[in-house]
Amino acid sequence: MPEIRNALNNILAVLKHQVDLDLWMVTRVVDNDWVMLCTTQNSYGIKPDDVKVWSQSVCTRMVSTTGPNIVPSISEEEEYAASPIVGQLNFKSYIGYPLKSKSGELMGTLCAIDPDAQDPSLLQQHTLIENFVNVVETLMRQSTEIIRLNSLLQDYHHSENIDNAVGLPNANAFFEIASLQKKLLHGAGSPLAIIIIDIQRFAPEYQEPENNLEGLNVAKDTILQSKRDVDVLCKLSG
Repeated sequence: MPEIRNALNNILAVLKHQVDLDLWMVTRVVDNDWVMLCTTQNSYGIKPDDVKVWSQSVCTRMVSTTGPNIVPSISEEEEYAASPIVGQLNFKSYIGYPLKSKSGELMGTLCAIDPDAQDPSLLQQHTLIENFVNVVETLMRQSTEIIRLNSLLQDYHHSENIDNAVGLPNANAFFEIASLQKKLLHGAGSPLAIIIIDIQRFAPEYQEPENNLEGLNVAKDTILQSKRDVDVLCKLSG
């Protein structure tokens, strides 16, 4: 969603003006992908939509060990300094805060790095930065909710494009839904997965025309047991 990204970019610009480290980032964590959702201009060449390895970051250590959020000199924090990304980007100071969902799950981080070590007075910016963390966290939560609501809306909007034989959205609906969801999820830095199942590969007896509908309905009922609210199940062909 461009509105969310624009808001996050503006927040980072103000934060960088207040605490002038070279690179400020809002990131999203997806499994072991560390997605750069928004970034300020920087000397590292890091830009929005870049993907780094979460397990190699300082942020993953900050989150998992509840280590310090503000580190004027990274060399003084042995575990942080050992992070592979420190050697890759060669930064000397670090700021990082977790961004969590309403249920307490990790969504991403608000963080910053700089090629130079900073004065210890940087630690005094803790309260200021936490206020920005609260704002960014609220926006990230809103983006997640918008994605969920839009997914439900699309289920309703495409109700006229139903394959009557099995009561699922047809191929036309699938391509429209996938196109829209790709745009929505990209704006929030979230992944989109499309899984295609050919049930005839699993049950040869359903290859006969008279059994095909039965096979489709068995597959549909089975998959629906595991379907989440944010998932959309469609019948593409056959």
